Amino acid sequence: MKLYLIRHGETDWNAAKKVQGQRDIPLNENGRRAAALTGRALRNTEFDRIYTSPLSRARETAELIRAGRSIPLFTDDRLREIDFGPYEGCVVTALPESFRLFSEAPERYEAPEGAESIEALAARARSFLLEVLVPASLLPNAPKRIMVVSHGAWGQSMKLNLRGWPVSDFWKPGFPKNCSVSIFDIHGQEYEELADNRIFYPPDEAPTPLFASADVKKPLPVTE
Repeated sequence: MKLYLIRHGETDWNAAKKVQGQRDIPLNENGRRAAALTGRALRNTEFDRIYTSPLSRARETAELIRAGRSIPLFTDDRLREIDFGPYEGCVVTALPESFRLFSEAPERYEAPEGAESIEALAARARSFLLEVLVPASLLPNAPKRIMVVSHGAWGQSMKLNLRGWPVSDFWKPGFPKNCSVSIFDIHGQEYEELADNRIFYPPDEAPTPLFASADVKKPLPVTE
């Protein structure tokens, strides 16, 4: 079973370098355009179902990529972005020095009171992996492809589980662009990475990553 892991499109808070977390910020026009172009690139890729974060920027991205096709779409609270608590709504450069650890040394990041740790986020992703994706991959009539549309940190936490990497490697190879597509093959608890952070709109139009430097790739067809 192929998992297509997709980050939502751009929002005005992305463009302003504000921390979003679980704030429900909608897509802006750049985000809608990138999602539509991603949907066009994937229009001949058949999906059995789509799971999305309930936050509107992820759900609208999923709907734009679905582009009117009759693919069942489900929301799951476990796909929400990490909760940054009091940091949400703040411009990154205005936050305390300790916040830099989130991107520069995630294994040392300590969530402020009222926020969520990276370990708790990874546990949410692992719950979805083991309770939804792994069982689906083992069905006699297993889905061929599942799309999951979520968020930057959430997607990295899922990749951490699939790759078996430590928290120190959370952002490797780089922060995912908006509407980036990563593909994994899942059969039970055997995982194979097929593609990472592919984008399907001109890379010179991609917004600057919020935290780390992303691994920029030119638009390429999806390969499996």
